[in-house]
Amino acid sequence: MSQATAASLGRYPAQISQPAATATRWRVWTGILSVVLLSVVLRLPGIARPLVGNFATKSATYAMIARNWALGRAPLWRPTTDCMAGGDRGWHLLEVPVAAYMAGAGWAIGGGSLDVWGRAMSTAFSAASVVLIFLLVRRWHGQAAASAAALTLALSPVSIIFGQSFMLEASVVCLTLLTLLSFELAVETNRMMWLLVAVASFGLLALTKIYMLVLLLPLAAIAWRRRSNGENDSRGSRNVSALPRSASLDLSNSDPIRLVRIGERDGELEVAGQTDRRPHPACLDGESDSGWLVSPIQSSSPSRQAGWGRGNRSLLRLADHLLHHRGKLDGVESVCAKIASEGHSLSLLADASGWCRLTNHPRWSGMVLRVGVMVLASLPAVAWCLAAMHAARPDLPQSVRVFDSLYRSTTVHAWPHPLLTSGGFYARLLYNVAMFGVGPLAMPLAAVGLMSREGHRHRAWLAAMLLLIAALPAKFYELQYYLLIVVPPLAVLTGVGWECLRRRLQPSQVAVACCMLAWACLSMRLALRPAFITPEEDRAVTAAGAALRDLAAAGEPVATMHGASSDLLYYCDRPGWALSSNDRHVLKKLEQCRRQGARWLVVADLQSFRGSPCARELAALPIVRKGDDYRVFCLSKRRPSEVAAANGRR
Repeated sequence: MSQATAASLGRYPAQISQPAATATRWRVWTGILSVVLLSVVLRLPGIARPLVGNFATKSATYAMIARNWALGRAPLWRPTTDCMAGGDRGWHLLEVPVAAYMAGAGWAIGGGSLDVWGRAMSTAFSAASVVLIFLLVRRWHGQAAASAAALTLALSPVSIIFGQSFMLEASVVCLTLLTLLSFELAVETNRMMWLLVAVASFGLLALTKIYMLVLLLPLAAIAWRRRSNGENDSRGSRNVSALPRSASLDLSNSDPIRLVRIGERDGELEVAGQTDRRPHPACLDGESDSGWLVSPIQSSSPSRQAGWGRGNRSLLRLADHLLHHRGKLDGVESVCAKIASEGHSLSLLADASGWCRLTNHPRWSGMVLRVGVMVLASLPAVAWCLAAMHAARPDLPQSVRVFDSLYRSTTVHAWPHPLLTSGGFYARLLYNVAMFGVGPLAMPLAAVGLMSREGHRHRAWLAAMLLLIAALPAKFYELQYYLLIVVPPLAVLTGVGWECLRRRLQPSQVAVACCMLAWACLSMRLALRPAFITPEEDRAVTAAGAALRDLAAAGEPVATMHGASSDLLYYCDRPGWALSSNDRHVLKKLEQCRRQGARWLVVADLQSFRGSPCARELAALPIVRKGDDYRVFCLSKRRPSEVAAANGRR
């Protein structure tokens, strides 16, 4: 077959030999591995940084939980921080931080720095997310869209910032994509293995963040879409192997045709031969794992060539469907009927004996069964949340041990939130998503993908994200790391938009490379300072923590003051209290700390400390250790109340 004939297959490569097929697969996976390597390289420069800077309190909290569990100070089901509550380390009953526990397990087994383990775990989750979104979008929209989606996720500024932080959002993205991909495979192949993977990943996802139950909406949409495509026949079991070996659906014989084999490997199309007008059974090679398509051959006449080009595109859509529904004869029939109704000249010759896996569930029962299994997978997370809500009730004695909880969060952020009626909230949210979410260069592509026909299949996923934003508007307004959760569906739409743009403009490789370079530079410009540069006011935290560890005995409660963050308490590795330098009642709280056994107060960032409302009283405390931008005061020699009274007499 000529090269021109082989090239007419469009975006599907015509593999004439096994070495050529191997070379194509090698190029595909070399490209995606390059994107994965890029995502890792962009996050590695900050892997050894201490847990300070943007949202340091959140990172320090998860590091405390991981350390306390790894050292046997707290059970797995009761996350515990170093912040004192009820005379002991307080409970953090917001979620079960699975990724933090994984980092703690690695630190307990391998040693080293817990900070590095936490950041490395997030980096690994980010890299895995790039691979997963590539595989997922490749099944949905092809290789070009998958590559663009993977690149969008890898270069997302918010992913670079928080995809290497000791936080949970990188694992949430990874588990989300793994759940969608495994559930998609479970629905298509009817294999129990993929369903078990989906159940496990969704269960861990719900434990990590209970609000990710909104993912049930796109999961139900996947099951419904397969049901609508006729995956499960309402007539029950159907034995496809009982059909003739070569079952032909000849929709038209008026045009020349080409016989094309759909290879089993990587969904490639391989040219097997050519006929005049009608497919002939002798062209079959007898393989039991191949399906056969017949497409129009392009003519030298411009008018006929345009008509046959439309037929070829329809053929490729049929090939997409066959590659995703191998062994489901019902799906093949539905697509052929659709193409026939469009008036295109196509024929199908199927080697039916090798396609089939029996489907023996009715349409509705199969869909409900799969979605019901995913609902059951979330029950452990729901049970844990109910137990956490009960433990935090103020009328129970054990609630004094609760430092933070779902009960408090739902009370503080009551719904409906006033932000939902504020136009400024939506303007800021759109700006943050466009600038720090997918990036300013990817947002127009996402808009194109959203308006395209291929983007309509992701409406359920987008609806789930909108539901999440409506349920937690204050979180998305104040905390930028929540944006990372909505990046995956936007990255998918970016891939769809790029595919649409590529088909129309057909840009050169040089133009694509220049766009990628500009994209990477702009993303790094937006992520550089918050991701890799330690603020000057935070650089004394680790030294102050080391100085306090030399003074305080193991397990002795201490008081810390570093802005409003608890990162200094984490580096002290002692239970205690993280006091805010801007609190007007800090003297009373410091007195309460002294009564509960605190003998030391460590302060970092002296400039912020000097601006405190009680800086004059606190500065009069005896200094036992000092260094560059930190001080350690002794609370046992002179009470803060006595210092305040003495200053008052003066």
